Amino acid sequence: MRFKLIALCVTLLTIFMAFTFSGCSKDNEKAEVKTIDAPDFTLTAMTGEDITLSQYRGKVVLLDFWATWCGPCMLSIPELVRLQEKYRDKGLVVLGVSVDTLSQADDGQILKFMRTFGINYPVMRDDGTVSGTYYGDSPAAIPTMHIINREGKIIKTISGFTQGEVPNIVETLLK
Repeated sequence: MRFKLIALCVTLLTIFMAFTFSGCSKDNEKAEVKTIDAPDFTLTAMTGEDITLSQYRGKVVLLDFWATWCGPCMLSIPELVRLQEKYRDKGLVVLGVSVDTLSQADDGQILKFMRTFGINYPVMRDDGTVSGTYYGDSPAAIPTMHIINREGKIIKTISGFTQGEVPNIVETLLK
């Protein structure tokens, strides 16, 4: 009986040590941030001009998927307007992609929404093609923002809205 108890303790101690030290290494290595290429697209902005994502290579791009009926989107848009105003000349481009279906909001309603919120960046209506490329059927949550670095890589995706989170990331990338 005593032998079984000792064997059990040794086994448990071995398992504990294996889990404890499995994540350790000799070097103080930094975790690698994985990035992926932002899928390119062309959509027509509400102003009539064609917008192609790759035309902004060399700039930091904040790609925001939103809808007119989305409460958190209404909270996030003023922050995006401020960011665009503050950092436009430093290399930031905010692009809005409305995922509203025609039954949810027609072009006139989207334009009215843009005026109401003082949106100062290009807004495009997605027919499902771009959101399909980025998410499959649809975003898991809206707003969903992709922060794309100057090399055209998505370095951060944020679902939902937390005030102050996006400016910190953008400011770091623009340095």
